[in-house]
Amino acid sequence: MYKLLMIMFLLVLGTAASAQVEDMKAAKKGAFLAAKKMNEALINKDFGVYANFNHPKVIKEAKGGRDGLIFQMQTQIANNENHGNYISAIYPGQPSDIIDTAGEWQCTIPLYMEVKVPNAKVSTQTTLVGISMNKGQDWYFIDVANAGGVDGLKPSFPTLSSKLYAPPAPEAKVTQDPPSNNK
Repeated sequence: MYKLLMIMFLLVLGTAASAQVEDMKAAKKGAFLAAKKMNEALINKDFGVYANFNHPKVIKEAKGGRDGLIFQMQTQIANNENHGNYISAIYPGQPSDIIDTAGEWQCTIPLYMEVKVPNAKVSTQTTLVGISMNKGQDWYFIDVANAGGVDGLKPSFPTLSSKLYAPPAPEAKVTQDPPSNNK
């Protein structure tokens, strides 16, 4: 009887561990797809959708809240475009492993962006921190670029795991346009 109970216990434990792994794989895919959708919203200038992916605390702290964040994005993008600067591509890399901490699922995601500027293209990379407060159903993102890394976010987001890692952003790469043959 004891052996039978042990076998049943091990089977249940194995099934639970397998389900957890599958949940984390699905969560990782969900984080990637959410970051991709956020980036598509930015390219398409759908700032309402873009704002939905910003962490609620970021929206709360933005001047004017959600509407203020949307206005800031519209203004910034329009100003850049008036100076000949356009986001030509933006896409996420693969998320890190999901960390289950403080009732949240967290990960980091590399983010790649290309900006067309007059006579050149600028390629940059940053890292997003992804946070889900409902076990991977919804994801919110915070860019570490202006915070000096994950540690710079901790004063505002004290529940961030110490296991999250964001490498230093590489130097932006500038590629000059080829000379024009139009004379």
